[in-house]
Amino acid sequence: MDSSVLQCRDVLVACCYSRDLFLSGLLRGIRMQSKAALSHSVRIGLATCLLATAGVTHAEQIEEDPSVGAMIADAVLVRPVYFLLSQAGAVLYTATLPFTLMSGDSDDVAESLVVTPLQYGFVRCLGCGKVGNRIDELDEGDGKTTSHYVQLSGGYTSVSNDVGSGTGFSGGVHIGTRWSLTDRSRFDLMLGARSLGEIETSASSQTFTDTMVSYQLISRFGREIARDTDLMFKIGLHNWALDREQTAPSAATGSTSGTDLLLGLGADYHLSPSFRAGLDFTAYSLSGEEGTNVDNTVRTFDLTATYTF
Repeated sequence: MDSSVLQCRDVLVACCYSRDLFLSGLLRGIRMQSKAALSHSVRIGLATCLLATAGVTHAEQIEEDPSVGAMIADAVLVRPVYFLLSQAGAVLYTATLPFTLMSGDSDDVAESLVVTPLQYGFVRCLGCGKVGNRIDELDEGDGKTTSHYVQLSGGYTSVSNDVGSGTGFSGGVHIGTRWSLTDRSRFDLMLGARSLGEIETSASSQTFTDTMVSYQLISRFGREIARDTDLMFKIGLHNWALDREQTAPSAATGSTSGTDLLLGLGADYHLSPSFRAGLDFTAYSLSGEEGTNVDNTVRTFDLTATYTF
C-alpha cells in the first residue's frame, strides 16, 4: 500500500482514538451503513458502482497484469476498506472544516482524506496495486483543476415502505468542491440539505403523511464520457428527520431521525465554464429504530443547476 495512504489511515486512527465523541458517531454511522447495505436496492447500487467504475479506469496509465486471485481479493476485501476510509475521511473532513478553512488548506485535506481513498477504491483497475495520476502528486493547473460551486436540485420523489407507496416533489441545495484531472476523471465532495417531500402513503387500513428532511455529506466520482459531459456516481451519508401524521384508522403523530446511506448516479453537461446542468438519481434509506415502524426507501429524480465560482 502506498505510503501516503498509510499516512492517511494513521491520521484517521489517531483522530478517532483522541475524540471519543467522534468515534461513537462514526461507528454509529458505519453501523447504519451496514444495516442499509443489507437491503436489496443498496446491494444492487453498490455492485453497480463498483463494476461501472472499474470499467472506466484508465488501464493504460499503469502497466499491470493482475491475477484472477488478486482481482477477487481486491473486489471482496480491499475496495470495501477504501470505501470505508473515504467515508470516514469525509466525516473527519467535515468535523475539521472550520479549522482547515481558516488555515487555507481545506482542499489539501479533502484530497488526502477523501479523494485519494476514492481513487484507490473506485478508479484503480481491478486487482492493480497502483493508481495513475494520483491527486496528491499533481500540481494545480498541471494535471488537476480545483473549483468550488453551489448546486440547486429539484424534481420527482417516490417513497415506498411496508404500508405502500407515494409520490411527490422535493428539492435541495448543496455546496461543493470539484477536482478535474487531465485523465478526464472527476471527483466531488458536497455538503448540503434537501427536503425529501411531504408524501402521503396509504393502504386499505392505514393512511399517513411523512414529512422528511435530509442533511447530506456526499462523495461523487466519475469521468468525462463525451465533450462537456460527465458521468458521476454518488455515495454518502445523510442525517434525516421524519415527522409522521397518521389520519387513518385513527389520528396520531410522531417523529424520528437517523443516519443512513445514500447512493446515486448522475450526468452533468457544461453549458459554460461557470454553469452546468444535470440529471440526477438518488436512492435513500430511512431506517428508524425498532418500535418506530419507519423503514422508508426514498428515490429522487432531479434536474440540477450548478454555478461554479
